[in-house]
Amino acid sequence: MKLEKAPKVICRSFNEDTVLLNPEDGFLHVLNPTGSDIWNLLDTCETLDDVIAKMWEMYNDDVELEELIKDIQEIIQDFIERKLIICDSEVS
Repeated sequence: MKLEKAPKVICRSFNEDTVLLNPEDGFLHVLNPTGSDIWNLLDTCETLDDVIAKMWEMYNDDVELEELIKDIQEIIQDFIERKLIICDSEVS
């Protein structure tokens, strides 16, 4: 699955939090540190598998791989539903 940030979404970082504004719906979205990491990885990662691999490098001492994959899939699905990212297919 190819992923990219929606072009109109505005992003600002404050300390450990990232705030996203989708001008299409006017909603602000505050990301926790994990969500922020995933959002930032979308600058260099093109696929869900790329994001998972990079996040595993970052968090492999702190979490089981299965749990990490589940969490990432949930966050990516939330980003898709909120039209913060664009993908070529739904997260399965």
